[in-house]
Amino acid sequence: MQKLMVILLFCFVLVPGVSCAADFGTALGIMDANRPPDALSASRGNTWVADPEGSSNNPACIAAGEPFRVSGSTNYIVMFFGNGPTVHSYETSIYAAIPFGGVAQLTLGNTQSGYAKTRMDGESVRFDHQPYFDIAYGLKVKESLLRDGDKLFVGVGGGVNWSKMGFASQGQQTFISRSRGVNLYTGVLYQPTDGLNFGASYSWSYGRNEDRDFGDVENITSSRYTSTIHQTRVGASWTVLPKFGTTVAVDVQYLSLGHINRIQPFAGIEQQIIKDRLFVYGGWADKGPTAGLGLYFKNGGMNVAYMHNSNPDLNPHLGRSQTVMATAFFKW
Repeated sequence: MQKLMVILLFCFVLVPGVSCAADFGTALGIMDANRPPDALSASRGNTWVADPEGSSNNPACIAAGEPFRVSGSTNYIVMFFGNGPTVHSYETSIYAAIPFGGVAQLTLGNTQSGYAKTRMDGESVRFDHQPYFDIAYGLKVKESLLRDGDKLFVGVGGGVNWSKMGFASQGQQTFISRSRGVNLYTGVLYQPTDGLNFGASYSWSYGRNEDRDFGDVENITSSRYTSTIHQTRVGASWTVLPKFGTTVAVDVQYLSLGHINRIQPFAGIEQQIIKDRLFVYGGWADKGPTAGLGLYFKNGGMNVAYMHNSNPDLNPHLGRSQTVMATAFFKW
C-alpha cells in the first residue's frame, strides 16, 4: 500500500545539475513502498503481511485481531538524513466493526519537510506536502476451511494521494514536481491454528505527474508523464514459544517500479518481558537493523521503533538515514 506515492517523481531527468536524478526519484519510490504501517511493524524488521495484531498494509489483517467495536491509532515518523532534509510524517486511522460483518479502516496522513542541502551538486530539496486518504475493508470469509479451527480472511482497499516537491539552488527555486495518484490493493490471511499466520498482498499504484523546470528564466519548461508501481509481498508469523511469548516473522517482497525489479527480505522477532504488558522487538529490514519497545494496556497501548539505514537507496543522494517512529492506539 504505497500511501505517499513519491514514486511519481522518478522521472526527475530535468533537474538541472543532477546527473543521477532519475535514480534519486526511483530511490524515493522504494522508500515509499517500504514505509512501515506502524511502529510495531517497523521495530520487527518491517514485517506486516501476516500480522493480525498490529496495523498492516495487508487489508485482510484488519479483521483478524481481537474483536472490537471501534479502534483508532496515530503514527508519527521522523526520518533524519545525513545530507538532506528532516522529513516528518503524521497519520491517523480509525477502525470500525461493520454491522453486516468485517472491519473498515479509514486513514488520513501527510508528509513534509523544510529545504535542506543534499549531495546532488549543491541542490536543496523540500517535501512541500504529500497528503493522502485511504480506506480498506477486511472480512473473515471462512472458518474450518481445510482443518477444524482454521480461519481465512480477505481484504481490499484503495486511496488517493497528492504530492509536491521542490528543488532550489543558491536560494532560488529551480524545479517543482507535482503528482496525483491512486492506489488499489488486496490481500489474504490464513490462520491454520492459533499463533501461526500466512499472508499475501498485492498493490498497484498509478500516478499522473507534472514537472516544471525554472533553471532558465527565459525558457521555463514543463513535462507531463504517468507512472506505475507493483508491490507483492508474502510472509508468515509464528509464535514459536507460546509460554514465553516469543514470535518470529518473515516477509519477502517483490517490487517493480520503472526499470527496477527487486526482491527484498524482511525478518523480525518479538519477545514478551511482562505478560501481556511489555514487549521488546528486533529485526532486519532489507539492509538495516531495527529495534523497539511495546507497552500495552486493556484498551490500548503504544510502540516506539528505530530503523538504522532505513533507506539505503537514498544514501548517494541524501546520506544515510535513521528513522524513529511512534504509534499510540486505543480500542473498545
